[in-house]
Amino acid sequence: MSVNLVPDPSVTQLPVQVRPLPREGTDAFIVRLAHANHLKVGYLRDYLCEPPHHKGAPSFSRLGAATGRDPAALRDTLEGTSGTCKECDAPLPATKSGARSPRQHCSARCRQRAHRRRHRPDQSTQPRQLACEFCAKPIAETAEGEARRWCSSRCRHRARLQPAGPTVLERQTDLSEQRPTAGCSHCGTPIDPGRTDARRYCSAACRQRAFRRRKEVRDNVPAHDGLISL
Repeated sequence: MSVNLVPDPSVTQLPVQVRPLPREGTDAFIVRLAHANHLKVGYLRDYLCEPPHHKGAPSFSRLGAATGRDPAALRDTLEGTSGTCKECDAPLPATKSGARSPRQHCSARCRQRAHRRRHRPDQSTQPRQLACEFCAKPIAETAEGEARRWCSSRCRHRARLQPAGPTVLERQTDLSEQRPTAGCSHCGTPIDPGRTDARRYCSAACRQRAFRRRKEVRDNVPAHDGLISL
């Protein structure tokens, strides 16, 4: 295709337009454009070639005028001549001269993401497991390596409404440190200190056995071996 980055004023813009796809190729784009306007593909392709003979490769100058788009930007989109972003693979903006863009990223956001990935202290590809500072729900860091503080916008909003109060995670940590480890009143098994202080037994079975034992003592009925396990 001849390189002319100035729209041809002699070409009339087509009534129906189609969106060019990144790196789909000029021929494929002309086919879709012809079908959208109910034209023969060969006729449209010859029309987009330079006059007077209308032979050879279509001109970006005429194609840009027919689509109402900048010829340089259209060429970069269809042929990928400007390169793509190394972070998101989006086409890079064209230069004024039409040469290949020296940029590596399409935006400041992609450039910052690439910088964070290169300078992450932990080079492991596995995201770190964190906990929400308000409800202690497990969360993972973002793909950009940013550590999240809350699991949802709701927790973030609730945490900001109560800046002076401790979070659930802090309260759980404080309770675990303050409460001594208690033992089951029947078998002596340690009970989770995070549970209620009123809990005396480690399970429903121990609670039932202790009840039967108290009842036997109260009724003065001896325990039968093999039937009741103390």
